[in-house]
Amino acid sequence: MGFAEEMANLGEHLVSSFDNRIKDVKGIMADTHNLRRDIRSGNNDLFEQTHNVLKDARAFVRNARNDHKDMAQGQRENLAKFVKDLSNDTVQMLKAFAKGHREMSKKQHHSLETFVNNMCDECDTFLRQCNKEQIKTHNEFKTAHQNFQRAMKELEKHRAAVNFPSYDESKGGGRIKAIPKKKTSPEEASAKQKPSPKKKQAKERSRRRVSK
Repeated sequence: MGFAEEMANLGEHLVSSFDNRIKDVKGIMADTHNLRRDIRSGNNDLFEQTHNVLKDARAFVRNARNDHKDMAQGQRENLAKFVKDLSNDTVQMLKAFAKGHREMSKKQHHSLETFVNNMCDECDTFLRQCNKEQIKTHNEFKTAHQNFQRAMKELEKHRAAVNFPSYDESKGGGRIKAIPKKKTSPEEASAKQKPSPKKKQAKERSRRRVSK
């Protein structure tokens, strides 16, 4: 094989290699364009998804804000109603307490007044009873004193009859003045020492009157 043939083969090899390289480069470029198209399509899908997520997040935040506003409004109204009801209940409870206190005070005043009146009535009744008892006792002592004076007068009469000391009423009531005794003979003295039955009966009657 000559030099010319070798150079021809080398030239054919170079041309075919260059064609293959160009073909490979075209394939790489086509693949690159396809890859870029796929990446762009994927980016568009990702962007769309991100956009949808952001849209949903904005809607969620907006709904949450509205719900929070409605809940805050409801809580404000409920709290205001609770405070109003609590105030009304407190006022009613205080009124009922004041009314009950007034009624209890009236009852206690009436009960205390009744107790004091009953006590005064009982004290008056007791004092009247004591006064009656005192008058009764005074009358009994007065009657006893009068009976005693009558008994002493009767006793004085009997003493005068038997020659005993007499009862002197003019000197304070109860003083006895001595009566001078007569001189008696021994016979009369012995006769006087033996009292008669009549004198015994008189002494017994006088003793009974004194004891009464």
